[in-house]
Amino acid sequence: MRLRILLADSREIVRWGLRALFIKISIVADFYEVVTEEELKECLLSHPVDLVMVHQSLVTDFTALPKGHFVVMTNEPDMSTLLYTYNHGGIGYLCENASAELLRITLYLATKQGERMFIVDPSIVPVPV
Repeated sequence: MRLRILLADSREIVRWGLRALFIKISIVADFYEVVTEEELKECLLSHPVDLVMVHQSLVTDFTALPKGHFVVMTNEPDMSTLLYTYNHGGIGYLCENASAELLRITLYLATKQGERMFIVDPSIVPVPV
């Protein structure tokens, strides 16, 4: 399976960094990029995508995202957004400075049809003392 990825973030440097990481991976076929929530909705209607990497600032309607095929990225973790992401079928909630390994794992999760998996950036989860 070759993945079509939609990168939704208003910052070009973030989209560039994600694209630079993913382009080296053989299962990635195409990229679409958007910078606003309106462009995100339009792109989802006009292009088939296998994975949406979206900054939480661009999401107000989680039902518009493809269930089982989106990851929300954040620079300020928010527990309610994490729960919305999980409850609406997201496959992950990651900090925007997530490791390359965590980002590659999202590609793997996007290829798993019918299996419910969810990844949370370890820096978000409090460690019990």
